[in-house]
Amino acid sequence: MEIHKIKSPKQRFNSRLFRDNWYPYYAGFSSSFVSSLIELQESQPLKILDPWNGSGTTTSVSSLYGIPSVGLDINPVMTIAAKSRALSSNDVMRAKSIALDTIANFRPLEVDSDSILKRWFTDDTAALINGVVKSLCDSACISQSDLKVGNIDRSSAAFILSIFRLAKKSSKSFKTSNPSWIRRSLDEAVDIDFREFLFDLAKTVNEMVVESVYRKYRINSEPLILTANSENNPFKAHEFDFILGSPPYATRIDYAVKTSIELAILGFTEEDFKTIRKSMMGTTSINTNFGDPYLSNSVKQLLENIYNHSSKASSKYYYKTHLDYFIKLQNSISESSRVLSPDGIFCLVVQDSYYKDIHIDLKNICKNILEDIGFKSFQSIDFLGSSSMSAANKESLKYKPVAKPIESVIYARR
Repeated sequence: MEIHKIKSPKQRFNSRLFRDNWYPYYAGFSSSFVSSLIELQESQPLKILDPWNGSGTTTSVSSLYGIPSVGLDINPVMTIAAKSRALSSNDVMRAKSIALDTIANFRPLEVDSDSILKRWFTDDTAALINGVVKSLCDSACISQSDLKVGNIDRSSAAFILSIFRLAKKSSKSFKTSNPSWIRRSLDEAVDIDFREFLFDLAKTVNEMVVESVYRKYRINSEPLILTANSENNPFKAHEFDFILGSPPYATRIDYAVKTSIELAILGFTEEDFKTIRKSMMGTTSINTNFGDPYLSNSVKQLLENIYNHSSKASSKYYYKTHLDYFIKLQNSISESSRVLSPDGIFCLVVQDSYYKDIHIDLKNICKNILEDIGFKSFQSIDFLGSSSMSAANKESLKYKPVAKPIESVIYARR
């Protein structure tokens, strides 16, 4: 393949593809990158899997080309975002109908005592949001258990996404200097006027409908989008001929915390939140039950360097969080290769980073992992990034050289 012709994976939120902007997502790659990758293949892929589908770029673009695709993400918030992005013309009209019915039948509903909505919102506002979500579930015949795992139709997902967007907009005061972190409320819980909220909600849904109809967005192959762990996917061996995805980078972004307001809207309790947070790749929450995992030589060397670093907590906290990350990364890549056909293509988008002054060369680490499970043919291309989330902690800047991150595309065959 002429890999030098691939467009940059860097996400640009002024994209002319308006759906790229519905739920801006730091870790996503660009629609133009996926399009260029598909168009450069000698023959069109028969079935694509994205094990870390995020906001759904892979599944959204694949559907435009008429390619069957599957997108997995462990976070139900991202499942809902990805489903919204795959709306068909029929879906958007149903979304408008659901919105009108939901708002017409809405009643405030007090949240349970263990709801994490109370971290940021007053009791009245939490009851407002909870009441809207309950009204949606009644209108669309959705159970609470299905909602919590993102097991809902695309029209309902678009409505829930509108609630996400308004809630995030109302809670901007809880953002921190680290863009991947949302702090808890202290004494300034947000209070939202319910008439204004319902008006904005109807307006947001209507804008999504108008844009979809105006741009005549067509789904040529409906994607399957699931909440599932990439370390244990539900598919049989050799089911896909193309795997395309971008695993979370080793930049210590805690995606559970970043989407904690959205998880609260889905009905997550404190215990639910702790569970999903520990299960995510890249979590900053410490896991201790590692067993005796197989690790590639490059990962072993990196972990040894982190463990022996002179900075505070390197041998305990940071060593454990990096060990957890690389165990999950290796498991995910290995499990994804299981469902790839013998002559299939595995394409990864990764970015390097630093722990203090230790370079984390994720491109070569991933190539080593792929080599260990039988991949022999590799092509890659690098793109200069603009910033890295590993620089969010200003104290760490004193350790590492001033260098922009490198985003790399790895194209591998067995």
